[in-house]
Amino acid sequence: MAEVKLDLPPDLLKLLQGMDDVQQAIKECVVLELYRRGEISTGKAAELLGLKLHPVP
Repeated sequence: MAEVKLDLPPDLLKLLQGMDDVQQAIKECVVLELYRRGEISTGKAAELLGLKLHPVP
């Protein structure tokens, strides 16, 4: 897996440090934004987040 380095303002960094799983939260935000922009499908979003989609009857 690739790594990304971010320069964050101190206030944001302080808020993130209080979260349980910062890496997962950031990953979810990125995937959600890609989906919102129409760049990935719901299936791809679920795959990237390790989720399974259930068919709707």
